[in-house]
Order: sequence, then structure tokens, then C-alpha cells
Amino acid sequence: MPERTCLNLDRFSASFRSGAVGLLLYILLSLTAAMAQAQSVTLKLVATDYPPYLYAEDGEAKGLEAEIIREVFERRLGVAVNFEFYPWRRAQQMIESGAADLFVAAATPERREFAEVGRVPLGYWSYSVVVNGTAAPAELFYQHDIKSLKAFRLIALGGSSWVEEYLPMLEFEWANSVEQMFKMLLHGRVDAIVGGSAVLRQYLVAHPAQQIVELPLAGPPVPLYLQFSEKSKHKALLGKAEAELVAL
Repeated sequence: MPERTCLNLDRFSASFRSGAVGLLLYILLSLTAAMAQAQSVTLKLVATDYPPYLYAEDGEAKGLEAEIIREVFERRLGVAVNFEFYPWRRAQQMIESGAADLFVAAATPERREFAEVGRVPLGYWSYSVVVNGTAAPAELFYQHDIKSLKAFRLIALGGSSWVEEYLPMLEFEWANSVEQMFKMLLHGRVDAIVGGSAVLRQYLVAHPAQQIVELPLAGPPVPLYLQFSEKSKHKALLGKAEAELVAL
């Protein structure tokens, strides 16, 4: 009897070891499959040229936002990101229709209707008014009251929901690019541009024009967030991405 008990224990021990090895192999295979699945995902991120934040140069996405997005999604989550650049209004339409997965933008009620908005800011924007000092004295614009701009012809980037949401008292023409806004300003077709301060300054550095004057708008900086299309099958990645943003 004692020998039979010992034999049964040996069999149990061998069976246990075999089961443990099998369980370990199952876990490893599951993790490998999960990693392979993550690496097979490619997100489509849409944007417009907003140097120095995010812009296309020599066929590659560059800028601070591009580096943060690559760090979060590609290096930390193992998810590839394909950057595509369009006029801003069209980019937002692609998010709304589900033709693209995500973009980076200010959170507005309009965007919350078709996008799942993150809670961790990717960055902040301040806004400025840029005027042609040869067409009208800059002092006319700088009256510490945004309503004073009602008397002038204004232009902003088409699809700028922040402008539409927070400056409803003003009328705007809409441009497809930053370059188009400056061309219209310099040709006297508009009196002033309203847009992101860093974006407008970056353009002026690359295209100096002595007659151009920047007047910062009063108010707190506007936070920018990752936003996934409600129709994206990858929108569950938003929570994981934000956890990595916090860890940066």
C-alpha cells in the first residue's frame, strides 16, 4: 500500500508539472497573439498643416504632436499610426463619417457629437489676431475687447470649431490653409486673421513681413485632446493612450 501511494503521488506530480507547462505555454501564446494583433492595427490620424505642432514635410509627419503620438501609440502600445493631411474641415468630416480613426483638437460640443474626447491634454493653444499694419493702424484692433473686431473683415481656418463656438459675435471668411489666410491678408482682401498664436508666428518666421503685427487675444490657453471617431473600431485604445500620456 505505501508503495502504491508513492506511485500515485509521482503520477500526480508529473501530471501537475505537465499541466503547469501547458498553462505557461498557453499564456505565452496568448500574449504573443495579443501583441501580434496590436502590431497589425494601423490607425488613421487626420490633420491639417499646423506647424510647429503637426505638419507634413518631405512626406513625413513632423512636429511636437507627431512625436508624442508616435511615442504613445507606436513605441508604447505597439500600434502603428498613419498620418494623413487634409483641409481641416474635411479632416473633421472624415472623423464624423468614420473614414478616419482619430485627430487632435480642442473639445467643443459639436465635436463631442461624433468623437470620443480624451481627458488628458496633449497640449495647449493660445490665440492671436494678426493684422496688416499698412492697411490699418494696429491700435485700432487692440482695444482689449473682442467685440471691437466686428468692424473688420476677418478670416480663420475653415473648420475651426473653437472660433465658431467662442466667437459667435464675429463674422468670418474661411480659408483652407494658413498660407491662404496670409495671402488674403497681404493682398488686402481681409483686415485680420484669427488663429493659433504659435501657428501664426511659425508662418511669419518662415515668411517675414514687416508690416504684419500680432496682437494676442486675452483668455486662458485652450487644451487639445486626442479624439477618436465614435465609428472607429479602435476607439477603445483611447483609455490606454491616455494612461501612457500621463506616464510621459
